Amino acid sequence: MFSAAFNLLKRGGVKFLKGTHSAVLSLQTARMMATLSNMSDQQLAQIGITRSGIPDYANKLIASE
Repeated sequence: MFSAAFNLLKRGGVKFLKGTHSAVLSLQTARMMATLSNMSDQQLAQIGITRSGIPDYANKLIASE
């Protein structure tokens, strides 16, 4: 009985941690996109991206952390 309850709690904890990690990544990506969006077109060009490339670039940066 105890073992089954422990396994159930363990699975719930793993799901919670995965959900928390996903939420943190989403927030980090949103912040990165906001920062990049506040840059001028010239600044974006200096790092090799365009405005339309901001979402992909932000995802790439966050994924590489």
